[in-house]
Amino acid sequence: MKRANRDGLIVSEPGYRFNEQNNAVAAWQNTLNPPPPNERISEERAARGREVFVRAGCIRCHAGAYLTNNRVVAANVIGTEPSRAKALKKTEKVFGEAVLYAPDTPVPIPKGAKVLNVPTNRLDPKQLRLAFAHGDSPGGYKVPSLIGLAWSAPYLHDGGVAVGPNGELGLSGTVQKGIAPDARNSLRALIDRTWRGRVIAANAAVPALKSVHVTGAGHRYWIDHQAGFTKEEQEAVLDYLLSLTSH
Repeated sequence: MKRANRDGLIVSEPGYRFNEQNNAVAAWQNTLNPPPPNERISEERAARGREVFVRAGCIRCHAGAYLTNNRVVAANVIGTEPSRAKALKKTEKVFGEAVLYAPDTPVPIPKGAKVLNVPTNRLDPKQLRLAFAHGDSPGGYKVPSLIGLAWSAPYLHDGGVAVGPNGELGLSGTVQKGIAPDARNSLRALIDRTWRGRVIAANAAVPALKSVHVTGAGHRYWIDHQAGFTKEEQEAVLDYLLSLTSH
């Protein structure tokens, strides 16, 4: 970004200081919490699910108050559809030194306004390459927060893990038919390999989904019978995940 007012990412109207409105919106967004889920989940059930969640190893990535370690995971490690992870690869040709106008700069930007270098020396170079797929990096996906899962189906970075309220499979059986994916059923397909296989097969049968790189594959971290978990434990994890509405 060679000129901070030309990249289209920083919107500042006359009468404000540079970036003031962006910061104000960000501050407001940080106050928002998702509404509670439609189904009532007891604290005991949520705590039981949390215990299974930790035992299954999910906490390795989905840690902390926001249930994310904020790391970018290589697409070939997470195993999800990789096209979006490579979407910014060509930005390497145009990226320059990171700079911003000083925060007290008025808008319109006057000639000779002070420009500050954005410090990047503490950023992990490998993470930067993964985030933008620069160099020989395959690109990657950032570990998402799990807050508000009750309202964010379908799941994964390609939005391919979807199951309807009556077991409708994939995007072809839900979104493409005007049926909203059911959060509990879709989350079950995320952690149960049998259900996931059905979803992947349903997506694969639709050429239009293939053309936009939606598969529902990858993120093979299971909480199912084959992984040594009971049906009760699986349902408890779903209760826990659906109960997450604030940090």
